[in-house]
Amino acid sequence: MIIRRDVPAARVGVVTAAYVATLNAGSLITSLLTAPLAALIGWPAALVAWAVLTLVGIALWGVQLRRSRREGDRYGERYSGEEPSGERVEDLDPTVLTGPMPVVARADRERSIARRPVTWLLLVSFAIQCAIYYGLSTWLPTLTADELGLNAEAAGALASLFQGAGIAGAFLVPLLARFTRPVVPTVTICVSWLVLTVGMLLSRELTWLWLMIGAIGHAGGFVVIFTTLVTVSRSDAEAAGMSALVQGGGYAVGALGAPVMGALHEVTGDWTATLALLVALAVIYCATLLASVPAARRGR
Repeated sequence: MIIRRDVPAARVGVVTAAYVATLNAGSLITSLLTAPLAALIGWPAALVAWAVLTLVGIALWGVQLRRSRREGDRYGERYSGEEPSGERVEDLDPTVLTGPMPVVARADRERSIARRPVTWLLLVSFAIQCAIYYGLSTWLPTLTADELGLNAEAAGALASLFQGAGIAGAFLVPLLARFTRPVVPTVTICVSWLVLTVGMLLSRELTWLWLMIGAIGHAGGFVVIFTTLVTVSRSDAEAAGMSALVQGGGYAVGALGAPVMGALHEVTGDWTATLALLVALAVIYCATLLASVPAARRGR
């Protein structure tokens, strides 16, 4: 919502990428340092220690909210639903956007977000991405320890590649969008997810390579989905509704990823069926994400 309110359309992709890169930086730190910290103070204390970051985040957010109230900020239509001051939507350079041009709706403002196919395509895409990402992130240290014989510190370090490479992967999407057709970043993300899941299924000794390639998908996919959400929503109220539906539904489904993967591993006794499930999910993800591109460009 803040990106939509405060950021001109031409910069939405880059700012969203910076946001995603910061998320990956936090995940990198926790993946890399939890096991060494546990060796010093024990696992319960090591896990609780990361709550300090949450407290710091709450404090910083409180400062921002107080400053925002003092300055009189509110959620209006500064850049969303109306043309930015001094430039028309048709004058914006489409190569700097990640996804379709913003839709400036006039007669169709009353159309419910639930009746727009792009809403459901983004919801399904984000739900599957969350399920794969959180499921794989949860079990990756255990999987690599089982399959590659790594100890806890080495497994955590290998898992951190998935987060660390995502920092660079987040900025790849705006870069591709600047110099290629809008569909190219989406295709790149789909290929990345397929390489990750198929590679993990067929050649686990190259896990480090698949994780670095897959990082493009999990970071870039976030950028594409939410940049598209910003550009297709026709008002801040609609953006809020779409964001709540896509994120709420996506994270709810994503929370099932790790338990389902763990249960499947318990039933089968190995990781093959679990990784095959991720391949199937990746195929569905690619279909829905690619379908969202033409739907978004038509403003549907």
